[in-house]
Amino acid sequence: MVQVTVQLKGAKPVELNLDGTVHQVTVADVKRGVQKQVTKFVPNRQRLTLVPTGKEKPTALTEDNKSLADYGLSGSNVTIRLKDLGYQVAYRALYLWEYLSQKIYGPYEPSTLQLCAYYWGITGGLIGLTLYRPAYGAKALKGTLLDNPKWIGFWTAFIIINELLNLNTHLHQASIRTPPGVKRKYPTGFGFQWIVCANYFFETMGVLGMVIMTGGDIGTIVYLAIASYFMGTWAKGKYRRYKKEQDPKVFPGRRWIYIPGLF
Repeated sequence: MVQVTVQLKGAKPVELNLDGTVHQVTVADVKRGVQKQVTKFVPNRQRLTLVPTGKEKPTALTEDNKSLADYGLSGSNVTIRLKDLGYQVAYRALYLWEYLSQKIYGPYEPSTLQLCAYYWGITGGLIGLTLYRPAYGAKALKGTLLDNPKWIGFWTAFIIINELLNLNTHLHQASIRTPPGVKRKYPTGFGFQWIVCANYFFETMGVLGMVIMTGGDIGTIVYLAIASYFMGTWAKGKYRRYKKEQDPKVFPGRRWIYIPGLF
């Protein structure tokens, strides 16, 4: 029998008595025990960590199938900390909503509902206000390069190809997604053999194609700058995570992080 004290900030600790030893009791067992006592704490809402002994960042118990002993815990009385991650939206619903928004307005990072509001609101309004102004009307563009069907056709095809490649990367990433608590897999599909965040690269190329096709419309330029900044930030974060979770010689290896030759 293992007595597990689960500390929760601002609330009374959850006391669990679990059958077995620390070598037998798993992280999943602890999460199920917490949920039995506090029903709102479904497993994917719980982030369990060890109690830090100093100023070091606490070790997270990320893999549900590992035992408490695998994380260095011993004895029949152990203490763990729990962080409430809040209500979790079903991944499929969030993915569809965010993916639809980024197909219309741009790239996304599948983790926050705030980004949906950003792409549907700020970005859509920004590009809409600049592209649909009179200066981009049929009469104003007549006889210019932007009125040339070959020009429009080429860059439209360029955008579509990159968006399809982007879609392919997302489908591949969805296919290797692991359940909560199981070690992540690294992507190996087309594009990932050269670039760690190939999805961000293809998405950026699609936005770049729109900038060129519109002759450098200010709205698309500003959007490209904003999108590139966020995707660059996300790419650096993913790169650091992959180096920590995977064999860095295998993945990321010598791949570019985001934009070949630049990033």
